[in-house]
Amino acid sequence: MSLCIACVLIAPQVAFSLDGTGYKDIGEAGQILYIGGVLDGWHHMYELSKFKFKQEGLAPSPVEKVVVHIENCIDDRHMQFEQIKAIIDKYRDDHPNQWHYRMSWMALKSLQDACNE
Repeated sequence: MSLCIACVLIAPQVAFSLDGTGYKDIGEAGQILYIGGVLDGWHHMYELSKFKFKQEGLAPSPVEKVVVHIENCIDDRHMQFEQIKAIIDKYRDDHPNQWHYRMSWMALKSLQDACNE
């Protein structure tokens, strides 16, 4: 129950196009909720993409390819949420010249780089 209340209280502060500066400003609880939402969105894209590829025979888009790669990497490496958040936070902290970019892009880039190591 308290988690749902926290979602309601924090949600109005989190914009759809949250950037790197806004991400820092929402604090730890907001960051956890934000990253959780981004990961959920990617996972749904991943599941829908698998269906689309198998059932409809369609080729994945470039974004779908990246998301599938990241989802497989997270699964193959048994990454826990804390590790994923640490990778995203480190990328953000190491790239202040990108804080004006959407945080969802920074999350994607950070995990793509980590998965390609």
